[in-house]
Amino acid sequence: MSGDHVDQAWPDDSYILARRRADDAAKLLCDVLVGLGIEVGVPEQWPDVKGRATFEGDALVYLGTVPVATIEKLTDALAGSRGDEGQNR
Repeated sequence: MSGDHVDQAWPDDSYILARRRADDAAKLLCDVLVGLGIEVGVPEQWPDVKGRATFEGDALVYLGTVPVATIEKLTDALAGSRGDEGQNR
């Protein structure tokens, strides 16, 4: 096995920075959801939020599969914060 293959197995700085950014964004989203009364990690509310990154350095946040009741609660809260609650639902 050549050294090239070994080098490719280790993430580079862009991956590491993207992963940190994604983890920070996921934590911030979790904090906001908890503030709205939505429990992250509870299957009936919001099962999963994780920071992820591609090897190219793209930061991503995985939101998992969210129950419709939770989405309705979230959209109601977002609509209420804009002052147009109940429109286009």
